[in-house]
Order: sequence, then C-alpha cells, then structure tokens
Amino acid sequence: MWGFHLGNSVEKVHLQFCKRLLGGKKCTQNDFVYRELSRTSLRCQRLINIVMYWIKIVNSSEQKYVKIIYNLLYNDMLDKPTCVNWCTLLRDLLCSLDLEEVWMYQSGNKSTLLMLVKERINDRFIVDWQCRLRDSTRASLYKLFNVFGFKVTRARVGH
Repeated sequence: MWGFHLGNSVEKVHLQFCKRLLGGKKCTQNDFVYRELSRTSLRCQRLINIVMYWIKIVNSSEQKYVKIIYNLLYNDMLDKPTCVNWCTLLRDLLCSLDLEEVWMYQSGNKSTLLMLVKERINDRFIVDWQCRLRDSTRASLYKLFNVFGFKVTRARVGH
C-alpha cells in the first residue's frame, strides 16, 4: 500500500549515497552513517508524509474523489475487521505512536498533530538505533564517542 512498504531498495541507494558523501566504505555500518549525518531512514519521512496526507484527506470536502475513496476504505475496514488496507495500516501507525484518539475522532489540531508525529517517529528511530548500536560488536569504540542527536543548522535564506 502507498507509503507503507519498507522501501529497502530506495533505502539502500540512499545509504550508498550517504556513505559516498562521507567518504566511507561500502561496509561501513549504516547506523554510523545515520548518526554522522544526523539523519533518520527515508521510511521515517514516508510515515510522516502519510500522516500529513491523511490530515489533508480528512479535512477535504466530501465531494473530492480522494475523500470518497478514503471513506470507502474506512467503511470496508469497519465492515471487515480482518481486511488490510491503507486505513488499517494508518490506524495501526497512529496507535503505535499512542495517537489512538486522533484516529478515533478523525481530527485534531494539524500543527500539533504533525509535531507529535514527527517527534514520536524520530524518537522511535533513535531508540531502535541505540538498541542496534548497543547490540553491535562492531560499534564498541564508536559508542564511546557518539550520541545520536539532530544537529541544529541555520535556516537558509529564503526558506
């Protein structure tokens, strides 16, 4: 379903580019690359985009085709509890981020919701990153000197 795929091929190309950018070897551990560039996986951004798109859908008029299709998927999900469609995957995503109420009411403050979603998806990525690093035998020296964090950058002029 749109956006929910793992995107392993795209992620692989992205990491190859990042390793080349850093001058690292192909065998450099991916988690080192994420940290050095203060990046998360592309999947994290896709999940954020999915929620942004969902907010746009639920706030659109009932006559728009995208809203009609969404309502069909939503009703299908309610009628057939075992079905898997875009709505069920979105519901599961929001629930995994402790945002069940947002899903139930199909609304919320757009800016607050997006801020929460971004924060929780990034936090989840960082926790997973820390677990992978903790369990990695290749990262013993790296762990002593690095802590994951997003670097603060100056806003570019015109943005």
